[in-house]
Amino acid sequence: MEFLRKALVVIFGTLSLFFAVVAVLKHVAKSDDKGSEIGAYVLDWNSNFLNTAEKAGRPVFLLMAPDTRILKNPEVSDILKKHYTVVRMNTSAYPADYELLKSVYHLGGARGEPKAAILTPSLIPIIIASKLPNTDTAHMPALPSALVGFAKLCKDGDHQFLATAKRIGEKLSDGYSMAPFVPEIFSENDFAVYSVWSVAEIIWLMRNSKSADIPDAVLCENARLAFAIFARNPRATNRAIAYKAAYEILRRLQKDKSDNPLYLRALASAATVLGDKNLCAAAVSVADDILKNKNSEGLFFEKKRFPISENALMASALCHVYKASGQIRFLEAARLCADTLTKAMAESPKALAFESSQASLGDVAYCARACADIYILTRDERFRRNTIAFVNMAYNNFYNDGIFRNNSNSSPLSHLARPLANKDSFLPSPDGVMAQIESDKRNLNILNEPFSTFKISDKLSELSARNLSVSPFENLSKASLRLAFMPNILMK
Repeated sequence: MEFLRKALVVIFGTLSLFFAVVAVLKHVAKSDDKGSEIGAYVLDWNSNFLNTAEKAGRPVFLLMAPDTRILKNPEVSDILKKHYTVVRMNTSAYPADYELLKSVYHLGGARGEPKAAILTPSLIPIIIASKLPNTDTAHMPALPSALVGFAKLCKDGDHQFLATAKRIGEKLSDGYSMAPFVPEIFSENDFAVYSVWSVAEIIWLMRNSKSADIPDAVLCENARLAFAIFARNPRATNRAIAYKAAYEILRRLQKDKSDNPLYLRALASAATVLGDKNLCAAAVSVADDILKNKNSEGLFFEKKRFPISENALMASALCHVYKASGQIRFLEAARLCADTLTKAMAESPKALAFESSQASLGDVAYCARACADIYILTRDERFRRNTIAFVNMAYNNFYNDGIFRNNSNSSPLSHLARPLANKDSFLPSPDGVMAQIESDKRNLNILNEPFSTFKISDKLSELSARNLSVSPFENLSKASLRLAFMPNILMK
């Protein structure tokens, strides 16, 4: 990634020619068509947009903000209608494309959320911005100037501009799309080494766990890893580490994470493996407060940034609270939530109708996890079928070169870059969650199998070989993936 960042800094540096042209060509493009409505020339971002843009042969102006006031500026509107293919992206319907553009935007150290971009007709981003000044500055042109200069360079086929676009496309493809090749497949004996390193890493993490800079999923998934290690090997050292992790999770739940499903799931997992009544009571108390806020359809979050993902994670968390406490209301709440999500994912054009939108791999993976958790606890055939449907959805749309990627096969930017999905951050890595389900698949029909029994599947071997590092402390952000090699607490 560091190489890619430096490469892009160099590449964007070559656009000095563009800014020189901008200075000369401001206000060149004019049109007398002032009265058209915005909707008459603004297209919607969809799975066929790459084909649309290439046929038009014009540069693309992409708006990623719901606020369209910028398009009502007569000067901007005139230039866009005359020289551009204009498109508006619903970032909720196309989260992977948005995350890709945002990651490119941040590579050079930029901050904030990108609101607009100028792309080539083949959708290679040249300019991405969170805001544009009202007047030209030494470092950034105003929007009319940028639009005029870019249209001129694209139309004239300037050789330096075309070479720059080609290099950006190549670097993005190289940096984001090449799956690492690791020929060795981890055996169960080899993975024992990773368990040793996991303990050392978790000790370090928990000693620094009060840092607000540690993303939620990194902390919670490593805590769950500590509980799973203790479940597999209940020696005194592992017990002490598990308790340290459990009480750090509890501290954060009581402080500012009371509605976060990752912390609730981790705490309930701790209560189950440690058999601690105080931890169980704390999990029940938090879960009861959460149940008070669910709507009639069983959903808990409607205004969160990732509403489907966070609701699915809450359904999974409630399964763990049920496992720890045996109180049926939590399982029933999880079932209702999962049923609503499954229906929404099957019917909503903003979720899984891939012809017109792009579901997040996280949405698919977390829904699969919630359905699998409910099936493990209830043996309800409906949830087995739903688990299989979500798993197939993930493999059919997001799996490529032996690895899961964030944007789907229908993504307009999939030809340009397909970012990996293997690191925990604020949410668990979808790659890791899918690996856990791959591990569970052999047990989904056999509840009475011994708790410690485990056999690595071919797909899980491939996922681990392509994602896990052999260096200590390199895997802290991949605890979700390592959990696939540990006992599933719900099967205890």
